[in-house]
Amino acid sequence: MALLAIYGRATRSVHIGNVIGAEFRSSDLERELGGVEFTVEERAGAMRCADELEARGLVVPTYSDLTSPDQWRVITPSGREALQRGALDSLDLALMKLNPEFIVMRRGAWRAAASNSPDALRQAAHSGRELVTQVLHATSPDEDVVSRPWFVPNREKPGQISRRARYRHAMERRSRGMSDTDLSIAVKAGELLDVQHGQLSANAHQRGPVERQGVIDALTTTEIVLRILLV
Repeated sequence: MALLAIYGRATRSVHIGNVIGAEFRSSDLERELGGVEFTVEERAGAMRCADELEARGLVVPTYSDLTSPDQWRVITPSGREALQRGALDSLDLALMKLNPEFIVMRRGAWRAAASNSPDALRQAAHSGRELVTQVLHATSPDEDVVSRPWFVPNREKPGQISRRARYRHAMERRSRGMSDTDLSIAVKAGELLDVQHGQLSANAHQRGPVERQGVIDALTTTEIVLRILLV
């Protein structure tokens, strides 16, 4: 959102080099974020975010410069709408309706995954899984789930509500309604997320390295679950 804000305030097109910066030249984005100094990896991550804004149609090149036609970019009407509502996509909008802090958690997890700080990757994986847990409890509180006519308590653990039951209740609340296929996918994706998180946690306990791709995979699974539940 900080990237989009830079384009939103501009009165004319802005060169991506000025927005992202270089090793010995600070950028508009670094100043926007409070004067931070990007590492090489963080600057590369910022560039990927800039390209994503373009892919979403929120920012577009002007193609008016002869030497670098795709480097000068302006915000689009869709970009201004996204900036005004503080949500980049449909998942952001759904999370905002539940709790604006969920958007902060989502972006924080991806920001940590792109960071080069020592414990950032483990923090990213934990944040993604915690976001799913909090969203599930926000959309499917205990008292609401147990009141559903289809709910059957677990005889061995009567006070425990299964994730499947929470998923089903959440889907019944979404605008497009309940889907058995989506429910099955959500359950399987949730199980995959548990396995991914368990593997990352095991690495943490063994003081072994955490692979960035493993964290990105876990966050991608998180997004799959959230979209099925909310969008």
